[in-house]
Amino acid sequence: MDYDVRGVRASTGIQTSRYKIYTLTLSLLVVAAGFAVGRFFDSDQKLDTLEQSTEASFESPESDNEAQIASNQLDAYACFDLIAKAHATRDTFKSHYYTIALVDRLAPSQFESLLDQMLDSSGGQWSILKLIVLIKWITIEPREVFSYFKTRSSDRRVMTLVPLAFRYWAQADYKEAYAYANRLPDQVKRRAFGAFRGIGDPRLDALMRGSSGNLEITTMEEALKAELWRTDINQFNSVLNAQFRQDPSAAIDWLAQIPDPLARSRTLKRLASMRWSNPVDGLSNFKTLFESGSISKNDMQDAMRTLASRTRGEETLETFNWMKNNMGQGDFLGVLRNLSFHRAGSEQLKQLVAEFEKLPASRMREQKIRNQIDRLANLDWQGALDWMNTSLPSSEVQTYIPTMMDSAYRDQGAEGVMALWNRLETKELQISSMQQLARSWGRNNLMEFVDWALKIEDRAVMESGLQAVSHHWANTDSEGARLFADALPPGEMKNEFQSAIGNSLSSVDPIKAIEYAIQIEDKNASMNVARNAFSQWARSDPRGAISSAIEIFHDDERVGYLVQSIAGQWSSDDLDGTLEYFQGIESQDIRIKALTSISQNMAHQNPEALIARIDTFERAEDRDAILKSLASNWNFAMRDPDKTQSLVSLIGDPQTREQAEATLSRYRSQMERRNEAGP
Repeated sequence: MDYDVRGVRASTGIQTSRYKIYTLTLSLLVVAAGFAVGRFFDSDQKLDTLEQSTEASFESPESDNEAQIASNQLDAYACFDLIAKAHATRDTFKSHYYTIALVDRLAPSQFESLLDQMLDSSGGQWSILKLIVLIKWITIEPREVFSYFKTRSSDRRVMTLVPLAFRYWAQADYKEAYAYANRLPDQVKRRAFGAFRGIGDPRLDALMRGSSGNLEITTMEEALKAELWRTDINQFNSVLNAQFRQDPSAAIDWLAQIPDPLARSRTLKRLASMRWSNPVDGLSNFKTLFESGSISKNDMQDAMRTLASRTRGEETLETFNWMKNNMGQGDFLGVLRNLSFHRAGSEQLKQLVAEFEKLPASRMREQKIRNQIDRLANLDWQGALDWMNTSLPSSEVQTYIPTMMDSAYRDQGAEGVMALWNRLETKELQISSMQQLARSWGRNNLMEFVDWALKIEDRAVMESGLQAVSHHWANTDSEGARLFADALPPGEMKNEFQSAIGNSLSSVDPIKAIEYAIQIEDKNASMNVARNAFSQWARSDPRGAISSAIEIFHDDERVGYLVQSIAGQWSSDDLDGTLEYFQGIESQDIRIKALTSISQNMAHQNPEALIARIDTFERAEDRDAILKSLASNWNFAMRDPDKTQSLVSLIGDPQTREQAEATLSRYRSQMERRNEAGP
């Protein structure tokens, strides 16, 4: 019985593109298997030859193997059983060879069942065997495969097949593969598109970017000739990406041939953001472009900063050394700010610290050294400390110890902390270390940290640590924090704890927070808690919050400021309701402060809405307060100074009008000086 693959394809009416896919798959299997699978396509190949070669490979073949193969069509279970036996021989050629023969005998309706059975098989050659089955199914029933992917989109085993299938399909017919993938659910489409990007075909990249131009343009020479940088930026970028993957330096050479400066600048930014296998090559190319006049100095610096921010591991030190030796001091320090130290090892970090030590004193230099020491400490804080003691001035070692506290606590707990703490010689460094520990030790084991902090003899140092942990304590154990605060003597630490407790209560129960605020003896701490609590209350009931604030704090001269903070917040949601309510407030101080807050808020959001309501105010002092407040808002006043001047002229009180005019005049003078100075 002749086994003619071409004849079977002709009889089923498969399109030429489908044939390309199948042929490509088989040719790939030739490489994978290392055998001449192509002989399988000889139309004179007899099925009994296959039977004989396969039978010999089975250790204990069942008696009905030959009958199953010889039948016109196999069911999925029999097919899987035979494929599994072929795979068990561990003969790559025979397992591929046998699977290809079997799937051509499989009924179209049986492919889904066969794949489902194969999903649980992994290792060895199973990935390729699944791919053979899947590609064959695509050539026969693409719609069924489409439905299979859709219904199995949550099955990871199926999703692993998507990139494999679409990768080979796209290499045979990229348009059809893209069109098919584009109709899949998003989760499946992302996997297919990921496979497309891995191929590096600029035509596929262009399709995924939405290009509608001539997709057959695949080289930079063709792209420049067609002026794609002007007519189809998506396709141009796709061709550029492909060129970069082949030869980054050649992509730079092509960039220099783009006639439009803006297009060159745009292309340079794109190349700088790509992953350079050797960042120094990119920096060197950017410098050459600038020296040849192809790009501006700003473009070069921007590109260098972008590329420097993407360095990894050992690249960092090499990049740093190139920058130091090939760039001017100003340019070097500018790009250095962006240099990434991600994945740099301890030896690279030590060399970098030593290099930073040679730089002129600056805040950036200190921050870079501190960051690298922090990384060293994360790797091995004791080793980092030993290295610092032998490599850095002792005065500098002291300043970097607080940075290492978290690592010492993480590795050795309180013992590690004390090993570093005993080296600290100044109160300032102890306070800095205490605040650092509050964020690590204090959050990990609050009471242990509190017990340790309370034993510190210096009161200022001890209080700095407890204050730093007060908000965390209040949020995690409000009652315990309150008992601790009640036992404290009057002072800054007691106020800090009470504020933390009150603010924690505000987010849960504003009424209870207000009750707590009333009990706080310190007026500033009491008002801070009350302001936060009333602000939370006002989100659901602004009228109730304001009336209660006035009633509770009526004898406090700062009640106007308390109400003021609520008024601005309320006006954003209901301007008319806010204005109507405050016009009914008898206290002029409270009313004016509230209207001032409202006008400042509306000056940013919708000043025209407020101006349109000026005539609705019965009291002249209310109108004057709003107009003066608008004139004092820089953004509003300088948006249209002449219009602001006309509003100021409406102020009735001469003294208030004079103050508003003085403010506006000062703003005008400042604006004129800015304009004269230029950008």
